[in-house]
Amino acid sequence: MSVKVTWGNNLPLYQKSNENYNSIPSRWYRYSENMKRGWVLGCESGKIKSTHLEKIGGLVKLDKFRNILGEELCENPTEENYSFQMEVLELLLEEHFPNIKDFNKWGLEGDEYSPSNNPFSELETTEI
Repeated sequence: MSVKVTWGNNLPLYQKSNENYNSIPSRWYRYSENMKRGWVLGCESGKIKSTHLEKIGGLVKLDKFRNILGEELCENPTEENYSFQMEVLELLLEEHFPNIKDFNKWGLEGDEYSPSNNPFSELETTEI
């Protein structure tokens, strides 16, 4: 099984000039994609202690959480539901992952990430 982790701001989700940049689904997918990047970066830097299998397992879990909660959010894309799904995601992360603060930091601040500060700069995407 492979899990795609995007790197860089070339995707529509990260283009601030896109009219849908601040829409609820875009914010959700950007936040959850940023968390996957944060997980990989944390594992690669040794900040999050994990084996290769734990790293892959973490990405698979994040992808599952993202997809399940994202589908529910798309059915009812309101600010209230967005806030609720974010709370659910935080609870899932607390239960399944260490360093929840690092995930929130990457989820909220990872939009400014670009290939120039990507430790895997030769790759636009990393497949694990």
